[in-house]
Amino acid sequence: MQEEFINSNIQKLKNTAAVWMVLALSGGSTFAAEASNPTGHWKTAFFKRGQMDNYNISWAGGEGATLRAQVPLYFSGSKVRIWVRSSQVENVQLDKLTLAKAENREGKIEGATYPVTFVGQPLTMIECKQTARPSDEVEMPVSEGLWFLQQSYSSPKTSYAFDVDGFFYATGDAHDTQTLGEYKKGQFPGNISQVDIWTTDQRPTVLCYGDSITQGFGATPKSGNRYPELLAAMLKCPTLNLGVNGDMAIYSGGAAGIINKLDGVGSVIFLMGINDILNNKSASPEDFMKRVRSFEKELQQKGINLYVGTILPAGGYPKYDDDPGKETLRQSLNQAIRAEMKGGNLIDFDAALCDPGNPARMKPEYQMDYLHPNDAGNRKMAETAAAVLSRAK
Repeated sequence: MQEEFINSNIQKLKNTAAVWMVLALSGGSTFAAEASNPTGHWKTAFFKRGQMDNYNISWAGGEGATLRAQVPLYFSGSKVRIWVRSSQVENVQLDKLTLAKAENREGKIEGATYPVTFVGQPLTMIECKQTARPSDEVEMPVSEGLWFLQQSYSSPKTSYAFDVDGFFYATGDAHDTQTLGEYKKGQFPGNISQVDIWTTDQRPTVLCYGDSITQGFGATPKSGNRYPELLAAMLKCPTLNLGVNGDMAIYSGGAAGIINKLDGVGSVIFLMGINDILNNKSASPEDFMKRVRSFEKELQQKGINLYVGTILPAGGYPKYDDDPGKETLRQSLNQAIRAEMKGGNLIDFDAALCDPGNPARMKPEYQMDYLHPNDAGNRKMAETAAAVLSRAK
């Protein structure tokens, strides 16, 4: 079943190779054109969406400190390029950037530390509100598994994003130090937005797009129990987690533009809507599905398949329970999703996690705070998605 899913998506990419060669020459994504090249191609291994500004470096060791954050890499390769960007209103000085293989999820590295450079130098100025730009192409042996992305800044502030796994830090240059003992949860500091690997791996990536549920807010930190990570293990294929805390479907108009710039994506799982309902921003079911269909059309132009997830229950969460109309709207939205995506591109997370005795709520064993799934809920989500994607022809 899993092999059928992988092979069918590879065939889709091969069928569109001629079209993609034209796009590559005109500045579009190069994955499909390069995928037929057995010597290798660039493939996106990590992407951090939702960067914000003004993380104070003094909170994590001060200027020049080493910030060590984990990034799961799902395929091997021989070269790396890392993209930097800034959402800040000030320039940011990145002094040192390295990659190191993780021995465990507690901040310990193993083996060599690999430096990443910009125009041959270890440091670079990232200008305020600069669009993403890549590092040099750095030759290094990348093996599948957990890695640490290490950064040092001489600027008083950096960008940052929310992340359940958090990061480790130490004062001064500790890039080669085996274990960093200081830990901060819930944040991914720095100006790194993307990691690409030069690889011969042909498996198409499954990209998970959503809010804090996709990002993994309810999962245990440093456990590998976010649903996209669990899904990667179940399908034996790469995944990308593009979940952002607090995000809403009404703000997803640029999602296709982001995704279409990433190399190697074959499928997208779209799970959005609960924050729209909570904040009284939700569109009608007709408008919601119109937005989804527009998103799907843009992805299909690049040969990417879209799966849509039903919105999870939130009963018991105070902001949800203050208005019975929110549950009525959620049920209406889910009915529309089920009706529109019934051809095999539906992932019914709601049906998998809801309590049959009280469908407005998740089963007690699956929820963390009535809104976010816990570790068991994330595993159930991954199993539900894997069952659907494995049936893909």
